[in-house]
Amino acid sequence: MLKALTRRAKADSVELYSGYLDALRRLKSLRGAVDRRRKGKLTNTED
Repeated sequence: MLKALTRRAKADSVELYSGYLDALRRLKSLRGAVDRRRKGKLTNTED
C-alpha cells in the first residue's frame, strides 16, 4: 500500500511540475509582451 501511495504522489508531483513549467512559460511570454509595450510607451511619451 505504501508503494502505491508513493507512486501516486510521484505522478502527482510530476503533473504539478509540468503545470508549473507551463505557467512559467506563459509568464515569461507575458513579461516579454509587457516589456515591449512599456518600451513602446516610453518612446511615445518622449516624442
